[in-house]
Amino acid sequence: MSIEWTGLEPLFKLVGMKFRNAMVAFGCGILMLLGWATNLVAVPTRVTLRSGDNAYIYLPSRFSAFRPTPVLMALYGVSQYPDMALKVWQPVADRNGYILVCPVGSLGTGYTRAPIDDRDRFMAWADYLGQIYTIDWDRSAIIGFSRGGSYAVETGVYKTGPIKTFVSLFGFFREDISGSNPTVPSGNRFVLVTSQGDETEPAMKRASAFFTANQIAHELRYLPGIYHNYPKDMDQFLKSLFPNSGSGVANRE
Repeated sequence: MSIEWTGLEPLFKLVGMKFRNAMVAFGCGILMLLGWATNLVAVPTRVTLRSGDNAYIYLPSRFSAFRPTPVLMALYGVSQYPDMALKVWQPVADRNGYILVCPVGSLGTGYTRAPIDDRDRFMAWADYLGQIYTIDWDRSAIIGFSRGGSYAVETGVYKTGPIKTFVSLFGFFREDISGSNPTVPSGNRFVLVTSQGDETEPAMKRASAFFTANQIAHELRYLPGIYHNYPKDMDQFLKSLFPNSGSGVANRE
């Protein structure tokens, strides 16, 4: 007695694909639980997707797979590297219970708009994290420093994704956004940070005027005594982005 399997081949291929994806998710889950139980996953890990995109991902030391965790996506500036952003944000993410992700720019030392649009890649990383972990999107943000701040704002203006808060720390403002009159995805909000006399102050004022004219939710913040640098109290700054979320500390026992 013989059985003809040919007609079931597409089904087997589908099952094989589902099985492969399930095994990847299972492996990530085991590492995640090990990190939660023994604090083994307490350093940033470089992750490469099939597309070739790279990012460093850090799970906070008290991470739990059983509670929603917010994401902090850190973008660095021109002539900077991921390790610079990680050095600044890793202790902040750890103390406040955030998953930290730092995408590696197409240029290595910075991000690009063409021929590869890194802004699409930022949202792809957000989608990737959402497939693996339970994410608290209401307290998640893309925060960019200097030129990285420009990309954070542009991502919120042009791209649609689960992250709704975009922060420019002493960033710049791409002039052609003003003339494009884009339809900003619903619910996106922007925080523009500069200081009086900083080289980015005129750009952030133009960005604020653009958002005001287009009735887009935003806030222009001035940090006194700081010139093109990170806030002195990073924990307080992060919590201030989500003032209605209680203590602002996520995923803690």
